[in-house]
Amino acid sequence: MFRYLVSDIESTLYSLQPFLEEMAAHNKVLDRPKEEVRSFRVEMEKGVEVVRRSGGVGKKWEGYSKKKYECIDGLLGLNQCLQRQVCILRWQMAKNAIQALDLVRKMERAVNEIESNVGVLEQAGVASTS
Repeated sequence: MFRYLVSDIESTLYSLQPFLEEMAAHNKVLDRPKEEVRSFRVEMEKGVEVVRRSGGVGKKWEGYSKKKYECIDGLLGLNQCLQRQVCILRWQMAKNAIQALDLVRKMERAVNEIESNVGVLEQAGVASTS
């Protein structure tokens, strides 16, 4: 169980790193709050440290030991924390997508209104400048 847990968390951290960097870059371009990514980055950094410290524990002690138990407890806590952060990011992504969709619809309405006004002006005989 110990090696599987360490391996699973390492894989999760490794898989999420590019996603986190991409999200941070998009947030910067879109002028989104840094807090959306900051707490997740902190948890990932903690995770790397916990995995680094725990990596040798499974090899040093064959049987059950207090140190191994503490490491497993820490890894389980880290795993829960990462899962919670992933859920939060999913909700934030959904919220961002809804906001983007709302903006696109507003822009579409504005473009349609402008096109409508141009059509009215053309019918009234006002010369177009284009």
